[in-house]
Amino acid sequence: MVGARGGLSRLKIFDWLCAIVVFALGIVHCALTPVVYRPFSLSALWFFAAGLALVFMGMFNVLRLKGPSSPLLRFFSTIANVSGLLVAVLFALKVNLAQNPQGVILLIALAGEFLFSILRWR
Repeated sequence: MVGARGGLSRLKIFDWLCAIVVFALGIVHCALTPVVYRPFSLSALWFFAAGLALVFMGMFNVLRLKGPSSPLLRFFSTIANVSGLLVAVLFALKVNLAQNPQGVILLIALAGEFLFSILRWR
């Protein structure tokens, strides 16, 4: 997806942006664990693990963008994206998104990454 002048296309730039947003939200999620949960508990561990899942989804997408020739990587990336999107949609159904704007941003980024991982199959 290279533009006429050799630069990245808008779709590829948006794909990168979505991957970076998912990764960054995962880092922030992990970093906020000790702020949100005092003292450390099992709920805190699950909260931290959800952040790590976002970090790994972001990593999968960056790897997909850097090495699109691997069918197995594309498959794993697609599975991670559909799983993450499903969990995010279920989460969005249980919380007030007006009070969690990061959830809307995450939903958009995960939907984008899912669509981009499907488009890469062609």
